[in-house]
Amino acid sequence: MNHRRPRWPLLLSALLTFERRARLLWLSTLVLAFFAGRASSTCGGAEHAAVAPTRPLLDGGVASDSPHAGRPGVADGGSRAEAIPLDAGWPGHDGSLRAVYRIVPRRNVAPAMGNSVGVTHDGRRLWLLSSNDVQHVLYELDEATSTPLRAHPLPALIGTRGTSAHGIAWVDGAIWIAIAGNTNELVQVDPDNGRILRRRSAPTELGPTGLSFDGQHLWLSSTSGHVYRMSTQNGSIEQRFLAGSPEVRSQGVAHRAGEIWVAGLFEQMVVYSSRDGALLGAVTTEGGAHLPREDLGQLCFVGDELVVLSQRGLTYYRPERVAE
Repeated sequence: MNHRRPRWPLLLSALLTFERRARLLWLSTLVLAFFAGRASSTCGGAEHAAVAPTRPLLDGGVASDSPHAGRPGVADGGSRAEAIPLDAGWPGHDGSLRAVYRIVPRRNVAPAMGNSVGVTHDGRRLWLLSSNDVQHVLYELDEATSTPLRAHPLPALIGTRGTSAHGIAWVDGAIWIAIAGNTNELVQVDPDNGRILRRRSAPTELGPTGLSFDGQHLWLSSTSGHVYRMSTQNGSIEQRFLAGSPEVRSQGVAHRAGEIWVAGLFEQMVVYSSRDGALLGAVTTEGGAHLPREDLGQLCFVGDELVVLSQRGLTYYRPERVAE
């Protein structure tokens, strides 16, 4: 008589073996997920700190050291500041920058004219350039209401398709306009009648994006990220430094005693030394964050106020250097 061995012990053993393996696999998965989550959050946080435009940069009452000044500076609190990150493409994005300029909004007005591309101040009133494919108009504004006092159409400003106006500056009783595109040039206009006085080629490969005047020299920002200091007499380049890159691009420039403020086309605003082009600091909101794109645009200073022509209209800011 043949006796068959029962199969249930083998099946039970196989089930137990499978259960143990499943438990081990489950535990292994949990351990791997835990460590992967820690690594992911660390790397993600570092990446976020480097590129997020709304990351807080410096809290109130923080001290920091300026590599430019070479001496410590202390704000209200007395704690040591972390390095302030700039997005990749800006000089200083390696985290070495510590100085901060905060701009506090005072008021905002919306000009009646659309598609404004340039703003400047003549010492008494603001001037605004409105530009599109059809017409270009230069306006003198009542600063309190931003309503036009005078308007000068500029039908001969641009004569080449694929060319547009970017930025204006008041220079010794006349207004200079930056033209970029298929033709890169600077155009001088008589503010009393809108007559074009002369044209001068711009020293940029990719076109000028903003203009400012320091009382002696014309400052010019460009699509390539370079900032130029030019002679108003013969157009010669007296200084040039890099304030960005073709990936970042700049759109507005403004001079203040010893400083050149440069606004990016897509992100951030940075301050450089007008003496040697050294990086002085990053510009942040009142809360300590990078400026969003809708707050960036053409720049000019009116007394101690920074005026920004952006998607929001004309915004007047009070700059405060909170760390040196």
